[in-house]
Amino acid sequence: MEPYKEELIVKTHFVDIHKEFHLYSLVNILQDLAARNADELGFGWDYINPRGWFWALLRLHIKITRHPRWKERIIMQTWPKNHEGVVAYRDFLFTDLSGNPLIAASSAWIVLDRQTRRPVRMSQVFTQHREFVDKHAIETPPPKIVPPHEKHPLKTLKVLFTDLDMNLHMNNANYVRKILDAYPLDFLKQHHVTEVVLNYLKETFFDDEITVFLHNQLSDREHFLSIENGNSQSALFARFVWEKVSAGE
Repeated sequence: MEPYKEELIVKTHFVDIHKEFHLYSLVNILQDLAARNADELGFGWDYINPRGWFWALLRLHIKITRHPRWKERIIMQTWPKNHEGVVAYRDFLFTDLSGNPLIAASSAWIVLDRQTRRPVRMSQVFTQHREFVDKHAIETPPPKIVPPHEKHPLKTLKVLFTDLDMNLHMNNANYVRKILDAYPLDFLKQHHVTEVVLNYLKETFFDDEITVFLHNQLSDREHFLSIENGNSQSALFARFVWEKVSAGE
């Protein structure tokens, strides 16, 4: 089986202040690619929804070699790799039209029961033989994060109607948007992300009050972050690696 492929033009609403692919847009597009490929292979929404289940992103690891630019044409690929227990793994690779790597990502997914919110074993999801692709965009599975104990609040925000998806909880990409919205603008003007790890721990829902915490110093190149709900429960752990934006970008 070959990876699923699409060509994309980086449109205006996909880019940030640097005219680069917005991290928020990237996570949204990864979800869309995964959903379309799962539908094509017979284990997407149309298969799991009648069973009272839904796919949920558990962990995501993104490495950016070069940020796609506004108006650029890129090739996006995704493929399911394997599964074990309650977790299924999927990779992504974005290249330019000449095949040069831009972005690589690995992801871990679970299927949740809509009523109990408990994971379903993959042996129940993949009841028939399914083909997987023996190829890695990133060799290792997306890692678990243990942030340093020390933490400083960056900002407290609300989960709004526009943050919700069809499962009535905050969409995966909007956790990224909340983190970016918590940063000082001056920092974001001078830096962009080169690597991200996201660990999704708990659902958040409409009108929840959430706080974004930084677990080290803003001056560091590597940031450990968390999002907590109003009950001080961790909903997300994250690791962001930043670099200075070159002059003229």
